[in-house]
Amino acid sequence: MPEGAVPELDRIHKRFNQMAGVLCSTRDRERTLSSHLVDVQEAERRGLARELHDDLAPLLFTASVYLTTIQNHLQSRRYGDIPESLVAIEHTVAELQGRIRAMLRRLRPQGLDELGLDQALRDLVKTWRSRQSQTDWTIEMSGLRDDLDDTLRVTIYRIVQECLTNVARHAGARQASVRVAVVPAGEAIVDTPRLAVCRPRMVEIQVKDNGKGMGPEVAFGLGLTGIEERVQALGGALTLTKRHPQGLCVRAWIPF
Repeated sequence: MPEGAVPELDRIHKRFNQMAGVLCSTRDRERTLSSHLVDVQEAERRGLARELHDDLAPLLFTASVYLTTIQNHLQSRRYGDIPESLVAIEHTVAELQGRIRAMLRRLRPQGLDELGLDQALRDLVKTWRSRQSQTDWTIEMSGLRDDLDDTLRVTIYRIVQECLTNVARHAGARQASVRVAVVPAGEAIVDTPRLAVCRPRMVEIQVKDNGKGMGPEVAFGLGLTGIEERVQALGGALTLTKRHPQGLCVRAWIPF
């Protein structure tokens, strides 16, 4: 709306134009995120297809070759050569199972269904504690329920997983902490009031470290962009506090 045309309505015009600008920028950002999400999904599919073709298919072919060899030994009555081929098949199958388990871990968090979210997150922190003992890894959880929606549980796990991976790879931190808690929506985040009116409770996820942090000019990588997409898809909000060179703090709020 043109500003200044009617002085009495000037303030209304300005607020209306500000709102329109926010809506336009939000729409553009949603288009960008949706496009990026499709790119990430296609990249993941290409990766899985490549693994199936390059890793699993050769192992299956190897097992088939050994089975044919055993059949030939049986036909020629060379029974003494059969155990060697059986051992080779056993090793091939064991390697095949290992590759499949690795692929499944990428598709579905390990232990989330069997152990629950609480224990799965504790095991995740425990794993990094054993891998990088020079960092003090801590975790605090409060109010998590066992009946959380599956999509929400997976999202919480993936957020923590990605953040801890970034800490281990890039931060060089002496301390890293994880906090996951259920909080009233009105107390969750003051600069995003729209979240406070949609649901009575929220899950708050915070991953903080005292490493080298990120400079103000550093943009989100694929991992952090993926986290942002997951959070926004569930109607939540994400903040990233770059405390260069004193660490990084990633905080997410998701209503449920």
